[in-house]
Amino acid sequence: MVNIRKTIKNADKNKIVMMFNREEGIKKYGSEYLLNKEVNEGRLFKLEKGIYSETQDVPHEAIISYKYPNAVFSGLYAFYQHGLTDLVPEFYELATDRDAAKIADPSVKQIFMKKDILFVGAMVEYVQGYPIRLYDLERTIVELLRNKTSLPYDLYKECIKNCRKKISHIDIGKLEEYANICPKSKLVLSRLLEEIL
Repeated sequence: MVNIRKTIKNADKNKIVMMFNREEGIKKYGSEYLLNKEVNEGRLFKLEKGIYSETQDVPHEAIISYKYPNAVFSGLYAFYQHGLTDLVPEFYELATDRDAAKIADPSVKQIFMKKDILFVGAMVEYVQGYPIRLYDLERTIVELLRNKTSLPYDLYKECIKNCRKKISHIDIGKLEEYANICPKSKLVLSRLLEEIL
């Protein structure tokens, strides 16, 4: 399994590193031969079939984010990234449009959402200089409250406790706005009042 703990907390917004596909690599280096030569001589790294980077140590979530640009990291990854839990995710939860193709990557659990709410609260975080799209704290809290019954009890309680500690950093107006847009809005608002506020 990927060592998520090693990469997840190392956001460096000043050092943005890019990946590119084979077609972009051929344009950049002039030909497929020269692209392969860069790889063979160790100046360029082939991360996966058709995905290249000028650095070798690329976080797995950055590769996933590159491969699925219309997806948003959610669930335990977002809980961990926002400091709601110290439990390291064993897989990545990616929210995608209901009509999106099935993701075959075994390290990804796909969550299907309506297109009109998929990007509500989406933000960009940088992990080792690579942009990762995930839900902001307020949307993450809405997803936590919305999915209470499907989460392990101890995880849910830990996240709620840490939400209370972060109350001064939470935009309550934004939280209520997101709750009203997303499914189970009455239930989410009720849980918000009872368990966090």
